Amino acid sequence: MFIHQGKTNWILIIVVALLAGAIGGGLVMYINDTIQQTTALSQTVELQKPEKIQNAVQPNTNNINNGNQQNEYQSVALKDVMNYSNSEKNVYVKTSGIILGLRYDMSVGGEILLSDNSNSGNFLLVPICHACVANYIDTLATLKPGDKIEVSGTPSFTVPKDANYYSDLNLKSAPSFPATIGMLSVGFPPDEIKKLGE
Repeated sequence: MFIHQGKTNWILIIVVALLAGAIGGGLVMYINDTIQQTTALSQTVELQKPEKIQNAVQPNTNNINNGNQQNEYQSVALKDVMNYSNSEKNVYVKTSGIILGLRYDMSVGGEILLSDNSNSGNFLLVPICHACVANYIDTLATLKPGDKIEVSGTPSFTVPKDANYYSDLNLKSAPSFPATIGMLSVGFPPDEIKKLGE
């Protein structure tokens, strides 16, 4: 092919070299672009806890240690969950609320959006890790908006995104969120999701 009848086919060698250079250069540019996009997506915004929350309840964490036993969950009102966020030690709380919307999938996890009542303006986002969904699948399958549930887990807070983010939670209407809302991450048992009022 490169040598035909004892002569070197330089035109074919040059064409193959140019094609290899173009394909290799294009591949290098594609990989470089992909790395830049991945780096840009992986940079996260640092969330700041609000300095003062009106009528904030000071959490009583004296009786809570770094263990995770069922009897160590402190009962708190839904609106106060974010006040129990503690970056220095694990704190476990339980609360109850009315489901505004929910979604779950074994491959990506799930989320439940709760409120203490439909007009209070108090919201709690309950993320469920994808590895943990299997533990709660029987309960999740029975839940629907309007049900009252009790959840237990690790408290935190989050900045709500726009209403489009919650569109897959099957909300009846887009809530008007405050600047921050509580979040209660549900992991493996003894964390719990329990339907109330049956």
